[in-house]
Amino acid sequence: MELLSLVLVFSIYIFLKNRKNIQLFFLSTSLSIFIIYAIAHYTVNSEGYTVLKAILFNHFTPLYLIAGPSFYFFIKASITDNFKPKKRDLIHLMPFIIQIIGISEYTLIPWSEKISIVQDFYLNPEMQSQINVNLFFKSETNYIIRFIHLTGYIAVSTLLLRKEEKNKKTKKLTRITFIIFSLLVLYYLHVFLILSDGVFNTVFVKVIIYTDLILLFLLILELAKSPELYIDSKKIRKSYLADSPYLKNSNSIAVSEEDKIILKLRIENIKKDTDFFINSENNFRSFATRINYPDHIIRRYLGSEKTSYVDIKNKVRLLKAKEILNENNRSFSLDYVAEKSGFKSRSNFFTIFKKYERVTPTEFHTKKNS
Repeated sequence: MELLSLVLVFSIYIFLKNRKNIQLFFLSTSLSIFIIYAIAHYTVNSEGYTVLKAILFNHFTPLYLIAGPSFYFFIKASITDNFKPKKRDLIHLMPFIIQIIGISEYTLIPWSEKISIVQDFYLNPEMQSQINVNLFFKSETNYIIRFIHLTGYIAVSTLLLRKEEKNKKTKKLTRITFIIFSLLVLYYLHVFLILSDGVFNTVFVKVIIYTDLILLFLLILELAKSPELYIDSKKIRKSYLADSPYLKNSNSIAVSEEDKIILKLRIENIKKDTDFFINSENNFRSFATRINYPDHIIRRYLGSEKTSYVDIKNKVRLLKAKEILNENNRSFSLDYVAEKSGFKSRSNFFTIFKKYERVTPTEFHTKKNS
């Protein structure tokens, strides 16, 4: 309980300190809700905490349906330049609104009755799945909905990260996502065991609890390794801040006009070396070494130009692919073209070609040679 309270205080502090940063607004919101959820579960299934568990039980369930969208928007804001939520994003609040309506009847019952309900949970935990506290769903259905809802948003967040170029930023975000997902799965396994067996002290349950504590510690450690969350960014090196996934939309490091001229020239020169981009062993680090400029300045410059290393690499490879497709009006298999232009597979080549050229490779070849 003490550890959960500490993490909750830390999350609230992050929120208050960085309330103008949209990324950290979403991160601290999702973390705070996750911890409130865990505290509610801990108190409801523990002896004592009568008033606290009566407050947390069922009343906060609408809030839990904001945790998933908040984490998703945190990831989206971290990997998208100048991200701003749009009006259509309000659709993500629909489950929250439905749940508010669902618990409306329960919120109006007398406080003494709520106290009586939660006091019996410790002795009879299976009661949680038997009492009716929602107009629309049974308790088991509610647990399933929340699990699917949260894991769905985390899965989509993971897919967004997988599409991004691997660097220090995305690695940090991936670690946090993995830890939170692991905590979530173990938490719901813990809930399932308690509700189905009505016991707390089996060896398996204890293993889950201790594993959760280890993961929670790792999450705290991961956040503690990022001082920009809790220390004034003016006291931190700018080169470090450039690799922070938490400050993408604030405290930006300007690229000087001189750097822009040099970088533009060097990048144009390296783009002429098609073999460099076709070689699958080369990555952003190889690119930065070849350009001979600090990573964070290159990334900042590419961002200001609305491009990236992956974008440049894809465009150079596509130029090579189009050369092959146009060569002497000959037809080639897509596997051959993909291999010769550096794409890892036929499907990968087809997807990227269609994305950039708005036509398939076959359609492109037919049109050019008709």
